[in-house]
Amino acid sequence: MKTRLEKLIISLNFTEATDLVGSLNKAFYHARKAVELDEEDIELKEYLLFFYEKPDKLLSNQEAKTLAEEIINLNPKREVGKQYI
Repeated sequence: MKTRLEKLIISLNFTEATDLVGSLNKAFYHARKAVELDEEDIELKEYLLFFYEKPDKLLSNQEAKTLAEEIINLNPKREVGKQYI
């Protein structure tokens, strides 16, 4: 249940990210928390990788690589993970 709530919060914060200062940081925070709550959720991990590509680079190179490896370990067919290795 909490993971669904975190997903909703991430979505709401990200939707408003272009309008509100700090929304992208809030979305990043909630994305991290959601991954902590459900470490097996590949979609959350892929979403978190999105923050690596943002100009602010909220996710470090090493964190992106680690997430990508975790995604591939959970499901080797996921293309998103392969992009970051």
